[in-house]
Amino acid sequence: MRGGQVEVDVTGSSQFASAVLLVAPYAREGALITAAGAAAGGYLDLTIAMMRRWGAAAAQVNDSCWRIAPAPRYMAQDEAVEYDASAAAHLFALAAATGGAVTVVNAAAGTLQPDAGLPVVLERMGATIARDGDALTVCGPARLRPVEVDLGMMPDQVTTVAALAALAEGTSRLYGLAVTRGHETDRLAALARELRKLGLSVHEAPDALEITGGHARGPARLATYDDHRLAMAFAAIGARVPGVVVEEPWCVTKTYPSFWRDLQAAGVSWEPAG
Repeated sequence: MRGGQVEVDVTGSSQFASAVLLVAPYAREGALITAAGAAAGGYLDLTIAMMRRWGAAAAQVNDSCWRIAPAPRYMAQDEAVEYDASAAAHLFALAAATGGAVTVVNAAAGTLQPDAGLPVVLERMGATIARDGDALTVCGPARLRPVEVDLGMMPDQVTTVAALAALAEGTSRLYGLAVTRGHETDRLAALARELRKLGLSVHEAPDALEITGGHARGPARLATYDDHRLAMAFAAIGARVPGVVVEEPWCVTKTYPSFWRDLQAAGVSWEPAG
């Protein structure tokens, strides 16, 4: 690659800029990369931090622009892979939904993963958070509280928080989420459609959801649109509300193949539905 100046549209996802950043050290002339549009900037910060750790010269020009030198390039090294904060969020949601407790190990406090911020949101909804070294425990409350929260920095968690909002007595507002309309499915539309099947009032805005929860009722057959995060989020509802069927449960294999086994080990009963 020759290199030079490039502008990457991140309106749909910050992953496009991350991809260009990761290969930029191998451009002959280096690169000046600008991210155009709103995105979850934490993922770009994480990308740059990893590039530097592996030896690349990446200088931040401003909040949305980076200069990548053609040398030095990446150097081989050993790396201890962190826990997946996005997957752990669904386990923490299970504790929040049921009033139980879930502990995730290897959950280092210093992670840059944006979704590691979910426990703070759960705390606002009434959960209790405790840390013992790299082990993080979430204890759910007897009654969830509604929440108003900007999820723009961790948009993947809209499914998780929306599911819990369905169980919380009162009206929750989740916003900063326009980007989620271009994820595996239009998540705002899908959540609004499926949560209404539980008898809930859900108002859908271009970048937000307003959910009045606390009286979710089954039976309800919830479609997942082959979206792993919808399936895992709806599991938290099913653990609390009788008569919930989660369609296409196998879609969780995209990021968490053992999800249903882990739920069973945690005491959640489920069975195949026709």
